[in-house]
Amino acid sequence: MSEQHQRKICPRCKSPMQDNGKCTVCNYSEYVPMDEKKLRKIRWILGGILFAVFVVILVINQIA
Repeated sequence: MSEQHQRKICPRCKSPMQDNGKCTVCNYSEYVPMDEKKLRKIRWILGGILFAVFVVILVINQIA
């Protein structure tokens, strides 16, 4: 069996899209989910920031 390369069609203007999921006519780009490694990194950074804010609020409440 041979693999067929299926061309994607833009849902907005119905023209063929590039392989990277971007339309050359109307500049529409389809949603591409983040990879797991990048998502995990964002979660760790956000968790660290929220933890630091929590500690600062806790210290301020203890002083006051």
